[in-house]
Parts: sequence; C-alpha cells; structure tokens
Amino acid sequence: MSNVMHHIASQVNDIEPNTFIGGTGISAASLASSTSLSIDDIKNLTIDANNNMSCYIGVNYTINTVGFGSNPLTYYLDLQGKVTSLGSQAFSITNNLKLALFPSITSIANQVFLQNAGNVRTIDVVSFPILTPIGLSSANDNCFTNTRLKYLYTNLNNQTNNAGSPDQDIITALSVRNIRYSNEFTSPSVVNNLAIEEAFATALKINWDANLHINDIDIYVVFVNGNYYNITETNSVFINNLTPSTSYTVKVIAVDVMGNVSESFSIPLTAITNANENYEAGAIYNYWNFNGNSKDIVNGNNGADTAISYTAGLIGNCANFTAGNTSVISVPDANSLTFGNATVDQPFSFVVLVKFTQVSNSILFSKSLSDREYEGFYTNNTLLFRVVSGGNFSNRIDYTVSFTPIVDTWYVLAFTYDGSGSITGLKVYSNASEILGTGLETGNYVAMSNTGAALNFGKFATLTNFSLNGFINLEAIFRKKLSSSEIIAITTRLLTENEHLV
Repeated sequence: MSNVMHHIASQVNDIEPNTFIGGTGISAASLASSTSLSIDDIKNLTIDANNNMSCYIGVNYTINTVGFGSNPLTYYLDLQGKVTSLGSQAFSITNNLKLALFPSITSIANQVFLQNAGNVRTIDVVSFPILTPIGLSSANDNCFTNTRLKYLYTNLNNQTNNAGSPDQDIITALSVRNIRYSNEFTSPSVVNNLAIEEAFATALKINWDANLHINDIDIYVVFVNGNYYNITETNSVFINNLTPSTSYTVKVIAVDVMGNVSESFSIPLTAITNANENYEAGAIYNYWNFNGNSKDIVNGNNGADTAISYTAGLIGNCANFTAGNTSVISVPDANSLTFGNATVDQPFSFVVLVKFTQVSNSILFSKSLSDREYEGFYTNNTLLFRVVSGGNFSNRIDYTVSFTPIVDTWYVLAFTYDGSGSITGLKVYSNASEILGTGLETGNYVAMSNTGAALNFGKFATLTNFSLNGFINLEAIFRKKLSSSEIIAITTRLLTENEHLV
C-alpha cells in the first residue's frame, strides 16, 4: 500500500462513530437494506458482546418503509443528525425500543411507531426537535398508536398546528408524560469527567460535571456496557443489579430542554464493583431521599407534592407532612411499582425513615384507591403491613405488630415480604429489631395485581383520617426480601452514620 493510501485508510479508521443501534447486532448489509445507504457509506462498523452496533455515517439518509419494523432493537441514536426522514412503519412493532434520537429529521410518514393493540409499549425518549408536522399532516397519522412516551421533544409548531391545539398524533398517544417544544437547535457539549462516587458489591453510583449550555439540560441518558440503562434528570446515576467484583463501562449523553443531543458520548468510565457489602444496594429499585423534592433518584418514578414542604432532616432535607390532612406525595402508577401478576407475587421490601410529631393514624406508604394492592401504616399502637389479592379488599393478608412511637424520634421502619402468599411471609422491623406480630388472611389470597392506583406517601388517596403528622427522610423499595442482617446494616448506615443508602 502506498503511503498516501495508508494515510487515507488510517484517517477512516480514526473516525469516531456517530450512529448507535442497540440490541440487534445489525450488519452493514442489513443496515443498508433498511435505509437509503449503500454499504460503502457505513464506516468502522463494530458490534459489541451485547449486540450493540456503532458506526460512522457521513452522508444524509432516510430510513425505509418498515425499515426496522418488528426489529428487536433497543435504541437508535443518530447523534450528528444524518437521518432526514422516516418511512411508514419505520419502527412499528419494535417492542424493545426505548430511545429514538433524530435531531435533524424534517419529515416522517404515517404509523412510524405504531404498535398493535395487544402490544402496548413505552418509549423513554423520542426526539425530533425540527420535525413539523408529526406524520403526513397535523391530523392523526397513527404515529404513536398504542405507545406511551416518557419524554417527547418536537418542534414548537406542533403545539398549535392542529387548529390551535397540539398535533393530533401527540393527543392520540396513549400517554406523554413529559413534552418539550423546540425552537432552538444547538447541540449541548459532550458530558465530561465521569467519576465513581461510591461502589458497592451490586451497585455503582456515578457522577459527572453538569453541562453548561445555551439551553438547560433536561435529561442525561446512561449506558452500561453498551446497553441503554436509564435516564436521569441530575448529573449522577445509581446503577443497580450488578455482579460483585466485576468491571463495567459507563458512558453518558446529554439531552437539553429543546431535544438537542450531545454529538458524541462521554469518554467511557470503567468502574469495578466491590467484592461484598453488608446490604445488597443493587436490589434498591426505587429511592426517594426527599432532599428538596420527591424525585426517585434510582428509577425515575418521581412524585407529585400536595401541601408538602422540605426542611432539615436527619440526613440532608426531608419531606414535611405537618401542613394538615391534605399533605401527600403521590407517585403515578407504573408496572415497576407492582409486585404481583394476579397469579404469583414477587418479594419486595419497603424501608422508611420517619419521625412522628403526633401519635395518630398515619400512612407510610399505600398503593391503593378503590382497589388496593399494598400498604404500610400506623394505627392504634400498631404497625400494619397489608397485601391485597387482585385488588379485592375481601381477599387480603394483614400482618399487625405492636408499636407505639415516641414523638420527635427518628425510626427506621422496614416491611419485608417474601412473595409466598402466606401470612408467614410478612415481617416488620423497627430500628433493626424484628417485631413479632399476628398474621390474618381474610378471604382467599392468591396474588397482588396492578390496580392502576398511585403510590402515596403520607395519606390514603381518598381518606383524610390516616394522614401522617410528621416527617419522612426517605422511602426505599427493594426488589427482594431483606434479611435481618441487611436491615441491621441499613439501620446503622441511616441512624448511626447518618448517610443515605445511595
């Protein structure tokens, strides 16, 4: 090879990837057949051990009709905006799709993200900030039929292009939790300085520098070993369900409030989990530390506050429930907050750091409306832990223990359930000590199921006579039955060391 040709080949090999497709292990030939690209347009294609593909594409292109329909891909990241349009059903029936970031798309056809009625799915982030309208017109083009969206970023014109109302495709999506309308299109800078804040045996807490940008950063998107992990609204993430003494690679991109994305990933961080720990931090599935808000810092199940203020607690700030019987934090329903499928239950545990300012009937947690799932509360010198079968209050298990709190004293209360469907499967602890109690099965208990109720802290959804008068410093959900030794370690960390679990 001549020196000139060798130099050209070296330059091509040094090009950083700008296109990332997750979970499908797609080849150059398959990518070309699904798009307007030729194989020669696709440079430096690599596929990692988890079937995540990366490559460099230097030309603008379109995704064909049914281009990735029924494909198992988990994400499509066009970080430098090379995709200009999507054909009809380009991502229809892509059951695993979580991210679709297309900063330069100017047109899409109908039924792009269509799902069948029996195949509803949730996409965490869809971003096309320049696009208007959504679909062929401002009418319903079934672009989001049977699809839920956590974050949708789209052009400002789509807010009023439907006779003064939002584009009909936005209205007809099953739900859009957060929608951002865009009129500024500058990409945020690359995320910098990823660092290990704390390592556990089964979890890692990672942070990075907050991005400074012309627009505020809305979310960060986190990847672990090339797989999409989660989104976070802060410049840190708690990564759980890991393996002890194992190396993991973490990288992050930023998305601003206009839906503009970083043009490349952060420099990857390699982090190693510890060999062991006193409690399984990786089993923490939800964690509300109430440090000035009711955000779930682990899994994004954020609460909505009513008559709540925040004040100094035992650890940082805590939620103040002393405003009266209207004080409540309500977390919207999600399948991840349900621990049964009407046939079998899954084990779970709640940990609550609470201080009572008045000894009265008090809800600590309750996923209940007219139909109930589970709840833990104080009443008449007892703590009661309840699970309800199929939402039918006539079929339930109640586990009751004696407990009389001392006012203005912090307690670590733990409620554990092994998922067995038996009265012997529920336990309650106060400050690391198990409180023996009495179990009672009413009717025929089989298993819990998702009733659609929100998860409330501080009061029942519909009653005012079980309202907490006090403070909550944290609520944590573990997707396991905590052991007594783990509860001792958790209590020590909270009450003695005055440190959060994550």
